[in-house]
Parts: sequence; C-alpha cells; structure tokens
Amino acid sequence: MLPLQTGTLINGRYRLLGRVAEVADAERWIGEDTTLRRKVDLWITASDHPRAAAAQDAARRAALVEDARLPRVLDIGVEDGLQWLITQHDPRARTLLELVETAPLPPAEARRLVGEAAQALEGARRHGVHHEALAPELLLRDADGGVLVKGLGIAAALTGADTGGADAAAERDTKDLVALLRAGLTGRWPAAGRPSEVAEAVPYELDELCAQLDHEGSLELDGEPVRTPGDLVSVLAPWNSGTVSGRGVVRPAPAPPSGGSDDATQAMPTARGDVAPDAPTTAIPLAAGAGAAGAGAAAAAGAAGAGDAAHRGADRDHTDDTT
Repeated sequence: MLPLQTGTLINGRYRLLGRVAEVADAERWIGEDTTLRRKVDLWITASDHPRAAAAQDAARRAALVEDARLPRVLDIGVEDGLQWLITQHDPRARTLLELVETAPLPPAEARRLVGEAAQALEGARRHGVHHEALAPELLLRDADGGVLVKGLGIAAALTGADTGGADAAAERDTKDLVALLRAGLTGRWPAAGRPSEVAEAVPYELDELCAQLDHEGSLELDGEPVRTPGDLVSVLAPWNSGTVSGRGVVRPAPAPPSGGSDDATQAMPTARGDVAPDAPTTAIPLAAGAGAAGAGAAAAAGAAGAGDAAHRGADRDHTDDTT
C-alpha cells in the first residue's frame, strides 16, 4: 500500500478525499483540485512501479482523443517517489453498478448507454487507443443523462493488460461493451445466458449478441461480424437522445424444488469502499478482471456510421481547465 491517506496533498495541489480502489500496487483516489476547486480522479503508483511508464504513455495517448464522453487527462507528474495521473471527475455521475443496484435498466436505456460508450471508444480506436479494461464501475451516467467511460488506456496499462495488437484490443473492447449491455439488461454482473431469460421485452439483436459472449469466437449478428466498437454502434443505432426513465421488468423466478432454495442467480453486487461522502459509493477497480475472457466483456467509440440521431452526448461542454 502506498503511503497515502485522506487529506494528503499531491503536488501541493490535489487533496486526497477518498480511496476507491487498490489494484496491482496502484491506487485510485477521488480528490480535490485546490486551485480550481473541483473534484478529480487520481491514479497513483510508486514512481518505480513496473507499469508506471506504460501508464504515463497511455494517459498521454488518451489525452489526444477529444470526446466529452471520455474524461480528460488533466495532469501527469512524478514527485517524492509517487507518480500521479489526474483525470476529470463528476461527483453527480453514477456507475452502471449503481444504476442497476435494485433493478435492470429499461432495454432502451441499456442500448443508449452502451451505444454512446461504443461510439466514444470507436473514436478512440481510430486514434490507436483502446480501453481493454471495461467494467460496470467505469461506465457512468451523469446527472444530465450523458455517458462517461473512465480509464481509457490507463486502467489496462496499470495492470499490464495486453491483448496482442490493435485488432485483438478492438475485439476485446467490443465484447466488453456487450457484457456491459447484458449487465444493464439483467442487473447482474458477471452474468451468463440470454438476457431474455432474466428480463422481459429484450430486443432480438441485443439478446442474440449477449448470448454469444458465452462462446469462443467473434460476435456476429445475422451473419455479419461485430468485431469493433463501430460495428456495435451500427447494430445498436439509433438510440434515444436522452435518458429513458423507468426500470426493466424481471421475469418471475421459477419455483424452487420442494425443500430447496433458488440461489442460482444474484443481483449485481456493490462494493463499499473508503470513499468520501460525496464520492461514488462503489469501489472502482483499475482493471476489469471479469472481462471478455472471464465474464464476457466490452468497449469503444465515435463511429461515423451511427448517424446524427444516435450521437447526442458528445456535445456537452466540460469545465475549461484554464479557468
């Protein structure tokens, strides 16, 4: 564990408010930029961490991708044996894990969230940047209904994730996105099987893609491959321009055998961490251990073929760093 605690001041500017994850000798904190008076995310490692250089490189490449759905990299530095990467933080945003804590999302809202995330990650892919570590804690919806995808490049770099080239990374992100879609439709993570087995009114194409996560090989729909986030955008588009309210409808569970109990499925768990009161209450891992290879996984953005009707979230303005 790094020698950090709540209240520690990083670089004389960033005050630590609460730790939300510790993975692979790296820590993620929510903090406050005391200069600009706003919340930030801090990804902190020892300066001699074996993945420190890779994380810096990933952060710099991610900073070149301009999309409001991808939190900006604000600062990178090394001091007193620590390396830090500072990214934007929205204290009002809720993770997918939190959004489905009590019930699944309406299918149209699950489609919208994952469609926006896929569109953003397709844009990143075209810049040569991939996520490779998507999890429900890194897909968020803000108070205005906008979609955020955290950890682009950084999360995977800190744990040494390497899928073996751009094509493999894009396919991993795509499967991870579909896994997040299944989580939204079912309220379960990890999950298996068809969402229609758990929830009602699941569209055919969503059900079909999610079912394929349990088998090896590439995803496809009606004979067409779905290998990149852009391919997934084409499947999901069009989607609603704003938040779809309500909850998904869970199918009644079959009656358990006489004398037994039905504990085969569980609602998506939430992990409580050492987090400041105004910070998200779910622990956000630095990398997704239950991704495409384990639980069926996902992510990518900005596809040109989606059409204007599908792309609404990227027009939102963020706070200017220079103010």
